[in-house]
Amino acid sequence: MASRARAVESFIGGVKSLEQNQLGWWNAIAPHVTAPQPLVGAHVSGYDASLDVTVTATGTAATSVQLSDTVSISGGGAPAATSPPWFQAVSQGQLVITSWTLKPA
Repeated sequence: MASRARAVESFIGGVKSLEQNQLGWWNAIAPHVTAPQPLVGAHVSGYDASLDVTVTATGTAATSVQLSDTVSISGGGAPAATSPPWFQAVSQGQLVITSWTLKPA
């Protein structure tokens, strides 16, 4: 359960850092991931589906977490686009974003 909660916090942190064009924040939680440009400086105007969280574990230790959702985006590079962002966060002592993909509406 703790891995799930930390992953959701990372998801929210990722979205907020991009919306506020704070790429330094993004780089802190996603050190090797290019920021998804349609979200940089944009605004998530709606969450169109429930956040889906999948935790993969070995024994009782979480090894990865994958989140997916469908959002409506306004402003930025893709106004009014609807895209499902997802990322996989791998736990190796800490949870970091290892990928984040925006699929076209």
